[in-house]
Amino acid sequence: MPLDVMLGYIGGDSLVRTLSLAGTDTLARTMAYTDTLRQAMKYMYLMDDYDPIRFFQWSGWTTTQILHYRTAPDYLCEALVYRARVACPDTQRTAVLGASDIIAYVHVNATQTKIDTNAAHAIHATLVSCTMLDTIKGRRIPNCWSNDAGSKLKSPGTAAVSVARAEGSQPSVPGACLQFEISPEWSRVGSSHHPGWPGMSFGINDSTVGQGFAGRPGPWVQPDVDYIVLLRFQGIGGDSLFQYASVFPIQWFGNACCMYPVLGGTVYDPYDDFGFGPSRTPAQFIAGLRSRIYSITHP
Repeated sequence: MPLDVMLGYIGGDSLVRTLSLAGTDTLARTMAYTDTLRQAMKYMYLMDDYDPIRFFQWSGWTTTQILHYRTAPDYLCEALVYRARVACPDTQRTAVLGASDIIAYVHVNATQTKIDTNAAHAIHATLVSCTMLDTIKGRRIPNCWSNDAGSKLKSPGTAAVSVARAEGSQPSVPGACLQFEISPEWSRVGSSHHPGWPGMSFGINDSTVGQGFAGRPGPWVQPDVDYIVLLRFQGIGGDSLFQYASVFPIQWFGNACCMYPVLGGTVYDPYDDFGFGPSRTPAQFIAGLRSRIYSITHP
């Protein structure tokens, strides 16, 4: 484990052992972008990038951790991300890069959709099976639930349950299999263009992941299309032995639900969410992301 990653875990562990929830909120609110917040985002990014699965296991709130921590580590991490969304003068771009567990350039092989009868709002669950083309963040990724990308989800399984069934992890390298979950009912318009509080979006017509792009019919995520995706683990419960998680795109940033398709050799980002300018090739878009990441890891 690199020294900076180890220091991040030591510092984070010390904070959650000593700070209450109120103390954590107070600490986050007093962090300035030019000082402590930049350092905190650096260490959180490095910890997550080194092994996002290990980071998720540490940040989750299990029965064992309750006995030792005054505050769940994920509460601290969420407080830092929220502070970055509000305080960093870059339209939430530092926040979304820090909040992502996996950032990757992928080729979508198959999508499999079924009705999730347990869902409160978005009842359609889609499992997206991809091949990794390039890794931007997250040196390890979960194993895929099925190596057969064309296999159908088995009742009563859902996309979330399928991803959660995948045991173990693998290096995040070109050719590796990556799976994540989406729903066509989700809005793909986040809040990064609103100058006020996160969670609000104005001035852009709302549309969903179920709608196509650039005049292309069908849903936003389609087989045989390349995408640059920003993904995050989402806990879906646990038992005495394990925490279970699905993998979702980040929904509060930008106007593509953090899934940017590649059309004709160009990344489709009509609202220029990251400020890279129009008509960027995947290589240029990824270079832009890595440049922004460098500014986080080298404050």
